[in-house]
Formats: sequence, structure tokens, C-alpha cells
Amino acid sequence: MSQKSKIQKFEPFSLPFFKITIGNWKTRKAQLLELVNWNDPECQFVDHFTDFHKNVQTSDRRAPYTAKFIEILKPELASFAKKVEGNIHLTGLWAQRYQLMQHMEPHTHGSKGYSAVLYAEMEEGHEPTVFWAPYQDPIAAGDLIHRPYAKEGDMILFPSMLIHYASNNLTQANRTIFSFNCDVQPSQKSAQLSRPSGNLNFLQK
Repeated sequence: MSQKSKIQKFEPFSLPFFKITIGNWKTRKAQLLELVNWNDPECQFVDHFTDFHKNVQTSDRRAPYTAKFIEILKPELASFAKKVEGNIHLTGLWAQRYQLMQHMEPHTHGSKGYSAVLYAEMEEGHEPTVFWAPYQDPIAAGDLIHRPYAKEGDMILFPSMLIHYASNNLTQANRTIFSFNCDVQPSQKSAQLSRPSGNLNFLQK
């Protein structure tokens, strides 16, 4: 007896994203926004406000408010460390604000680790970050893009090597984000194929 032919679809590659909705948001929003001098003239650019360039000039290339930021979001950072089964090390932290018609050009954050965008001020009419896949649609031959659903108080964590950008702010309301990069190092237990510790190691001095 002859057997019928079979076709099977499989997807060997994965690009894990994570979204964390931050609890007690009203209180923690106020705490986060107080960390930054939003009127600093050194951080005002044509396309947006950012303290990134100022922060990379510091000795450890991180914002002076890094320790306070970590303390505010420690439960959420711990949950991410547990999900990725390792220790996470913040290597950069900065804030950005987009006013009317301001935006961010397409860019990446390097070839290793995860990056995050935390939507600290996001109103109706604001678009979340737009991501480009690292490959094209094999049938239509076009770019594949992803616009994750996100609201104020959400934090999206994504592979740092992905091209992404912020579209023009078409409203009068500020669109404000915090962003950071982190290295992920497998814990000793996860390296031994056991239950991971999920410990946090932020390389704080």
C-alpha cells in the first residue's frame, strides 16, 4: 500500500521578546520621572531629548541615577532575570522624550544582550517602538516589522541587535521612555542544566 506524501512546517529560529507591566504604576512613574533633569540644555536635540550622550561620558557609561532606577524596578528586573535563566548586568541606562514631530532614526544597540524600552509617558495617539526582523519575507521579499502592543507603564525587552525606531510623535503630549542595555550571563545552575537562580548582578560599584 502506498503512503501519502506529507508536508510539515517548522520554525527553527526564535526571537524572544518580553513585556512586563509594572505594578503600582502611578507611584513608580513619579519616582522615575523625578530621576531626570528634563530641562538640561546639554540633552536637548532637534529630534528628541536624550541624556544618552552625556551619560556615556561618565566613568561607567551609565546614568548617575542607575542605582535608584534599579531599586525602583528591582522586582521586575528580577522577574526578567528568572525568565532568561541567568544574571543580568546593566551596561547602559538613559532617558528620552519626544515632543511634537520628534522621533528616533532606525538603529541597533549592538550584537549582544537585551535592551529595554520602558514607556513612562504614553498617551492616546502615541505609537510604540517599531522593530525590523533580521530577515525579509521569503515570499513577498519585503521587510517584516513588528509593532508590539504597549501602553504607559509597560516595559518591552528585546534582542539588542534588532533594528528599531521611534516614529514621529503626532501629538502635543510628551512621549517619554527609559531605555537600557544589559548583558545576560547564565547562572552556574542553569549552565549545569538545573533550576536557574535568576540572581541579579548589576555590577554596581
